[in-house]
Amino acid sequence: MQATGVTLTAADKLTAYPLIPRIAAMAVLGAVFISIIVLAWSAKKTDKTEAVIRSDLLALFTLAILVAIFQTIFYVRGSGYSLLKITDYFVFVGAIIVSVAAFQIGLTKNKIVGGMLVCLIGAYCAIAFIEKEKVLGVYRDRTALMPLPSAYELDPHSARATVYPDLSAEPLNLFLYQNRYGPNRIAFRASETTRFIPTGGLDAAAPKQVARLFRVGALGTTIADITYSTNPSSAVLGIAPLEGQTHLVQPDPYWLAPEGGSTVDLLWRWLSVSGKFVLYGPLTQNQRTLEVNLAAGPDLRPDNQIELYISGQLLLTVRSGELPRQITVDLPALSGIENEGEIRIVGPAGGIHQLSVAKLLSFPR
Repeated sequence: MQATGVTLTAADKLTAYPLIPRIAAMAVLGAVFISIIVLAWSAKKTDKTEAVIRSDLLALFTLAILVAIFQTIFYVRGSGYSLLKITDYFVFVGAIIVSVAAFQIGLTKNKIVGGMLVCLIGAYCAIAFIEKEKVLGVYRDRTALMPLPSAYELDPHSARATVYPDLSAEPLNLFLYQNRYGPNRIAFRASETTRFIPTGGLDAAAPKQVARLFRVGALGTTIADITYSTNPSSAVLGIAPLEGQTHLVQPDPYWLAPEGGSTVDLLWRWLSVSGKFVLYGPLTQNQRTLEVNLAAGPDLRPDNQIELYISGQLLLTVRSGELPRQITVDLPALSGIENEGEIRIVGPAGGIHQLSVAKLLSFPR
């Protein structure tokens, strides 16, 4: 939820979970729902002999309704992070609601019923513990294979320069956080993170570098990308001159997450409709060539064709029947530091696996 938000269509279905956690989740939801009804019914009564005073019941009922309303709104809007936060902040409310309702209707006064409630709570805790252990196991495996936070730090002894991180999502956030007090200026696109404000007004004459993390990642979290050409065996973080480097424009629903092998030169991405990237400059006429490996996916149609653009200029057109193919094209003069390129699939789009793209790189002539 933190990474992608929640929508009514993309959220996991309840039937996707194992049977026992599913039963436990439905039982807890039903208990909370019934308890809210009990609170409303009890708060409406005027009997002064009730176990809990009316004002306390009304306050708890109001809090429960407000939290439920906000949770529903955030869920429908797909605000996953907001939904996660409000659930975390008010996670204690559900237990209080059920406890007060059980006390209000006298369930806790009966020893047999009280014992059954204790057993049910113990069963729920056991199920929750087992499921939490599974989640923590995934976190442990993922953390063990990912770079340490210190690996994201730039060398403090390097020359002061403007650094463009070729990263996105959480790796970009961690890189920015680790280097927030460093001497280097860091520039990135505003769309790639909401946690930091990008540097503006950069001097075109100032020395510029690109930073890349050459660890592929694990368990669906890929750090490297198809804009990487080598896989250094020693350093996790690599710095290179910015001129001529490529960087995918993220986030983009048409670029699927990287897939491939254990080294960066084996990575590839599925693409549909259109995928944009940045080619850093400035570059003179025929100073560099742009290369990319393209292969047809299962959703590419025979009447589709692929067009390659740089700064709005059409450089090459390839028919679907000519794939797979390694494309090499001479680059025109580019005056900007960031020059937007695009791989465009012309024609009907029948799915998300139209084109496989790998090794999107530029090389000096």
